[in-house]
Amino acid sequence: MAQGVATQAAITRGDNSPAINVGNGDVRVTYFGVDAGTLRKLLAGVLALLLIGAMILAVVSFTRQKLEQVVPEIAGQVAEVNLAGEARHTEQMAAILTLRDQVARDRGVDPEVLRPLFEHLGQLALSPSEMRARAQEAITAILSRAQQPPPTTLGADIAAVIVEARRRLGRLDTAGALAGLTAKLAEEEAARRQRLFPLMREKAAIERLTYAHAAAKATLGQVLALAPDDVRAAIELGDLHVTTGDLTAALRSYRDALAIAERLASADPGNAGWQHDLSVSHNKTGDVQVAQGDLAAALRSYRASHDIFERLASADPGNAAWQRALSVSHGKIGDVQRAQGDLTAALRSYRASHDIFERLASADPGNAAWQRDLSVSHSKIGDVQVAQGDLVAALRSYRVSHDIFERLASADPGNAGWQRDLMVSCVRLAGAAPQEAQMRLTRALGIARDLAANGRLAPVDAGMPADLERRLAALGG
Repeated sequence: MAQGVATQAAITRGDNSPAINVGNGDVRVTYFGVDAGTLRKLLAGVLALLLIGAMILAVVSFTRQKLEQVVPEIAGQVAEVNLAGEARHTEQMAAILTLRDQVARDRGVDPEVLRPLFEHLGQLALSPSEMRARAQEAITAILSRAQQPPPTTLGADIAAVIVEARRRLGRLDTAGALAGLTAKLAEEEAARRQRLFPLMREKAAIERLTYAHAAAKATLGQVLALAPDDVRAAIELGDLHVTTGDLTAALRSYRDALAIAERLASADPGNAGWQHDLSVSHNKTGDVQVAQGDLAAALRSYRASHDIFERLASADPGNAAWQRALSVSHGKIGDVQRAQGDLTAALRSYRASHDIFERLASADPGNAAWQRDLSVSHSKIGDVQVAQGDLVAALRSYRVSHDIFERLASADPGNAGWQRDLMVSCVRLAGAAPQEAQMRLTRALGIARDLAANGRLAPVDAGMPADLERRLAALGG
């Protein structure tokens, strides 16, 4: 070969035998393309790993063998300790009972009356001699107290309980003495609650009347602490939270009321009062859910309330209060259905409500409240008919409603509520009968101005006079 020219030759075979590479004076042997030096290092690493694995397996095997030997020994030792402990406890209890029986014989009493004393002494880790000494000290003190007369300033009933307790102490019957005192304390606590309860309810009522809402909430909280089953106090607390705008707290209070009412109603299913409170709790819960925009939950609450009132009304058809409550529940369900856009269902609910109000109003035409209920039911039916596009039917419903409001307002001109109802009815008719709009809005404006001039216009209607003026101006009136 010429100088300076690198030469390379490879000698290979067709099988997996090593390849010999010759080049530039070097000779390299490769296996599968890996030179022998690198292959030796790889093999050495593999052998090292195998050796470590074998050592780990050996350690694990040795440890397992040792544990198999040691665990039963430890378990046996623990069992022995437990058995020894149980034996010592049994011996100690036997010694205490023996000592108790000896002291009872010495005192001439039933060993059972000394049970509480020796049970407590047994918890003090005393030696038998120390326990005997403590027991004798206690018995001497008990008998000494038994001889003391009760204070003369006590009431006769309390003095009698103390006299009986000390009579029992004279027989070393401490358990009997404590039982009598505990019963009297419970009786006195119950009597105290009974005396405080009406005072606190009256206080809360006056605080509510004077808009002292925070104070009324605190007082109702105290009422519930004294009487945890006072469902009406829980409802009133929820009402206060609604008044102050705290719907979350209101919902919590109404649910507390619901839990109380459910418990009472379950304990006495035939008690109509508990059933009424349960229905009212569902109803109040639904009111808050509507205000929070949770219409699906509100509908469930209203239906639960309705089902209860339906049972009450069916059981006592002559009870006008149950009948009215059932009618109101139909109306609330209809309100939610209308808000959900289910106008067909809403109209059905409003008509069911109307039918009951119509029967009540017919049975007692002089009852202004029931006449108003009937008028409102006509208005609600008219509202749905407007939404359905049935303006002829809606106008008919509004006119019937308006005639009732007209009679109520004429019969009691000083009733701001009746006057407001008549004003709103005029506005409804103006919308349903455009040809009457100017006349109806003029009448409504006159009522609004009169209420405002006499300081009887509700705050929610403060903008009504100006709004009616704008609407009349738009009509050219």
